[in-house]
Amino acid sequence: MHVEIDFPHFSRGDSHLAMNKNEILRGSSVLYRLGLDLGSNSLGWFVTHLEKRGDRHEPVALGPGGVRIFPDGRDPQSGTSNAVDRRMARGARKRRDRFVERRKELIAALIKYNLLPDDARERRALEVLDPYALRKTALTDTLPAHHVGRALFHLNQRRGFQSNRKTDSKQSEDGAIKQAASRLATDKGNETLGVFFADMHLRKSYEDRQTAIRAELVRLGKDHLTGNARKKIWAKVRKRLFGDEVLPRADAPHGVRARATITGTKASYDYYPTRDMLRDEFNAIWAGQSAHHATITDEARTEIEHIIFYQRPLKPAIVGKCTLDPATRPFKEDPEGYRAPWSHPLAQRFRILSEARNLEIRDTGKGSRRLTKEQSDLVVAALLANREVKFDKLRTLLKLPAEARFNLESDRRAALDGDQTAARLSDKKGFNKAWRGFPPERQIAIVARLEETEDENELIAWLEKECALDGAAAARVANTTLPDGHCRLGLRAIKKIVPIMQDGLDEDGVAGAGYHIAAKRAGYDHAKLPTGEQLGRLPYYGQWLQDAVVGSGDARDQKEKQYGQFPNPTVHIGLGQLRRVVNDLIDKYGPPTEISIEFTRALKLSEQQKAERQREQRRNQDKNKARAEELAKFGRPANPRNLLKMRLWEELAHDPLDRKCVYTGEQISIERLLSDEVDIDHILPVAMTLDDSPANKIICMRYANRHKRKQTPSEAFGSSPTLQGHRYNWDDIAARATGLPRNKRWRFDANAREEFDKRGGFLARQLNETGWLARLAKQYLGAVTDPNQIWVVPGRLTSMLRGKWGLNGLLPSDNYAGVQDKAEEFLASTDDMEFSGVKNRADHRHHAIDGLVTALTDRSLLWKMANAYDEEHEKFVIEPPWPTMRDDLKAALEKMVVSHKPDHGIEGKLHEDSAYGFVKPLDATGLKEEEAGNLVYRKAIESLNENEVDRIRDIQLRTIVRDHVNVEKTKGVALADALRQLQAPSDDYPQFKHGLRHVRILKKEKGDYLVPIANRASGVAYKAYSAGENFCVEVFETAGGKWDGEAVRRFDANKKNAGPKIAHAPQWRDANEGAKLVMRIHKGDLIRLDHEGRARIMVVHRLDAAAGRFKLADHNETGNLDKRHATNNDIDPFRWLMASYNTLKKLAAVPVRVDELGRVWRVMPN
Repeated sequence: MHVEIDFPHFSRGDSHLAMNKNEILRGSSVLYRLGLDLGSNSLGWFVTHLEKRGDRHEPVALGPGGVRIFPDGRDPQSGTSNAVDRRMARGARKRRDRFVERRKELIAALIKYNLLPDDARERRALEVLDPYALRKTALTDTLPAHHVGRALFHLNQRRGFQSNRKTDSKQSEDGAIKQAASRLATDKGNETLGVFFADMHLRKSYEDRQTAIRAELVRLGKDHLTGNARKKIWAKVRKRLFGDEVLPRADAPHGVRARATITGTKASYDYYPTRDMLRDEFNAIWAGQSAHHATITDEARTEIEHIIFYQRPLKPAIVGKCTLDPATRPFKEDPEGYRAPWSHPLAQRFRILSEARNLEIRDTGKGSRRLTKEQSDLVVAALLANREVKFDKLRTLLKLPAEARFNLESDRRAALDGDQTAARLSDKKGFNKAWRGFPPERQIAIVARLEETEDENELIAWLEKECALDGAAAARVANTTLPDGHCRLGLRAIKKIVPIMQDGLDEDGVAGAGYHIAAKRAGYDHAKLPTGEQLGRLPYYGQWLQDAVVGSGDARDQKEKQYGQFPNPTVHIGLGQLRRVVNDLIDKYGPPTEISIEFTRALKLSEQQKAERQREQRRNQDKNKARAEELAKFGRPANPRNLLKMRLWEELAHDPLDRKCVYTGEQISIERLLSDEVDIDHILPVAMTLDDSPANKIICMRYANRHKRKQTPSEAFGSSPTLQGHRYNWDDIAARATGLPRNKRWRFDANAREEFDKRGGFLARQLNETGWLARLAKQYLGAVTDPNQIWVVPGRLTSMLRGKWGLNGLLPSDNYAGVQDKAEEFLASTDDMEFSGVKNRADHRHHAIDGLVTALTDRSLLWKMANAYDEEHEKFVIEPPWPTMRDDLKAALEKMVVSHKPDHGIEGKLHEDSAYGFVKPLDATGLKEEEAGNLVYRKAIESLNENEVDRIRDIQLRTIVRDHVNVEKTKGVALADALRQLQAPSDDYPQFKHGLRHVRILKKEKGDYLVPIANRASGVAYKAYSAGENFCVEVFETAGGKWDGEAVRRFDANKKNAGPKIAHAPQWRDANEGAKLVMRIHKGDLIRLDHEGRARIMVVHRLDAAAGRFKLADHNETGNLDKRHATNNDIDPFRWLMASYNTLKKLAAVPVRVDELGRVWRVMPN
């Protein structure tokens, strides 16, 4: 039950409206713009009220605003999707369940055909038989039927690696398995796997018996005997222990399990059995025994073989729909409406045609021109015939001068990719030259077979038969890795577009038809113009963006499955929270007139792009560090301006002696660079472009910058003028500009203004991001607002405006630990224009500030900015949209309560992964096991830490390992390396002469924190798991008026034996007569309390049930809170509030919920 309440100093969400709230009714004519700042785990928003002035709307007053915080669906340490861990765990459970089920079916089948006894005790008696010996003997001698069943049952226990072409190429470990399997095939020769392993097992058994006999002699005190006396006692002990069976002697022990040897991140195996090896052995055993047993029939063989070796086919990957001609039916019914794989020959041809038709020749200082159709046809032919073509080769092919450059050419791209599919399949050891001679239909059929066939042997056989390849060539082709990923178009659209691109001309009648022209001529709406359809509220995004996701289409499924969802969990969750906030605003105020939205980089980038960005930032930081050291030599501060001058100086030329002013040709030494003689110039005027990024900057002589003024380089110096005694030579300027980075060279063209306009002009560049997420967001929000009134703002623009209006100072400006580090990194790597104070990222409310700046960013503001730029002082003078804007925002921020998405679902990880055994106290003298721990678990020896070495359960083994580690440490050997030495077989330690792989470790844990697992038959617990995080804490008031609490474990919350709210009844309800529930608190919940003379709303960050308290922080606090808490108070005033249950009573604590619009509601206990 929730009751909306007013607290002192807290807003109900609409108290700071600039207009009478009675006027703001759903369906009213009130105009407002919604500004949104959507991040990976946050949504900042603000409403600005509008006034219509002519044909546009101007923001005139501040409306409501807020921040919504939610989980991003990723692991905070690794950044991987939480779904990955869930999927891995689910996969392990499925494999285990399927194995158990398969084993049950096999036992039933073997009993059915009298290959195993029906009686369970008789079956257990067969377990003492050596299965490897049975598998070997079954090939040459007659075995009893039940022994045959025992051998067949053992085949099922480890049925070998099943190769799958579609997954093996993407998993490096599978490559190691294949190599190990190949070695095993060579080593065993014509023997079956059972024979090979039987001999290895017997050799190992021999060594194990030798060790056991020696241990018994030591126990009997006879180990000192020699000669005949030793032989006699040895024989006597051997017979008593092992009977009359004699094992062959061997020089070295060998295990029969395939074990990985880990070196760094790579795994290798000595050998690895395959499914085919086991299948061959099954056939050999069946052939050897079928003549001796009437029940071993063809019917029995079919059933038993299917049970042991059946493998479920892989689920087909979910492929997105074509962006131009999307499917309206499932993939099987309309495959050409789904995205084509890049391996398809037509997809390769489409990519090559797209790049060739888009290719331009750039002559710095003169402009650029597109290739004629004849020229681009030459490029297409070269790309189709090669894996790649260098740009130098293209210049030769097209007979261009050496200084000519292509628009796609850069320092990081020296070539164009050719037909990757053809290049890989035309390998000399594969199809060779014959591939390129195949007609397109045959190539397509072969690629389809390569993509679709899972079984490698089946594919090789098909290639040998249908393509006339020998075995080696067929195997080579079958193992060829084809280009990965999918094109944005489906085959239906590609088949229509490619012929037009091949044969058609562009609108100028000279160049070949590019993708946009071809799509239009093929009848497709490439721009995807809005239809005008609108709804009253935002639906689930998959329902509106049906072309962007793939769903089941089954109305019985949940909406995520029915309509589909984005695989990126951060985007999926973010769009869901966007829907909730926007719909709540619509319910309260009506649909927005306009929407302006900004996405953080973390949300827009793919995983590969994030990784590349991180690498780029590390490179920039390393470079800035070197630049700072160089500046220090000259006594200059490493401020952003000096670092930028160093960066631009380095871009002039690799050799410092060749670094000259582009405009004058004067050499610029580092001393001159740091003097007032050298200035930073905007190549294209900021007033024209609003581009203050390094891409639009070079260093030049100060007087040349004054001569250039607010002009492009060509406009200022294209006529080779003499200005105030300085003569400029345009040909020399253009020649020097060719050495600049590619993104700067075009700015020296004579048509630079036209080129900039062709690229969208400054308005389009600032208000129309073209990324896929921006396009989808506009399309999605177009369900409730005219899509033409929705724009996406880049982050660099909001950053500049926030600083210019002094909004960074509205939040505490302390040098917060863990925040300033990020700010310095941001300053070092950013392309933003200017800063006024460092943005405080330790306060969630900064997202709301960004939301407001986003809402205020429109065409009118950009025109004002362009006209207000002070070129001489390199500054923008930007007045706020209304005079009291900053004060209004400050008042709103003081009242704002950050909304945190609650998580009260009982679903989740029931307990930790490690299973622990129970330890029984020792009766022997010495260290008692219960003193070191009441649980025991098994762990790989090389992964132990120092503390775990001292908790090895076996006292003798503990001493050996500890002593070994101490000796190696004196030699400077790391702990992991010292422990890894113990894995190798050695005679130094008779206790584990075959090597030590795992040890059992003791652990202490309170019984309350354990989840015991009992035997279903006896009810006796035999293992336990650590309970992990608690589901919630129930705070209750005793009859005496004291507040206390009891934690409910997630495992218990999922039990089905209690009330409707949670499935487990805590003990306090029965143990405390007259007690009543005060609140039920989950991690992430909010509590309102009176503290330090004011009302505070705080987030519960930790349920510290062991200490009987909660760990609290104010609703707006963020960052690394533990680090901030440990920082000196003068630097960061943040401190955790540790509140016990009874302290909460003294502080008049009540649980609250803050909804999406920031309204505070009290949560009543029930």
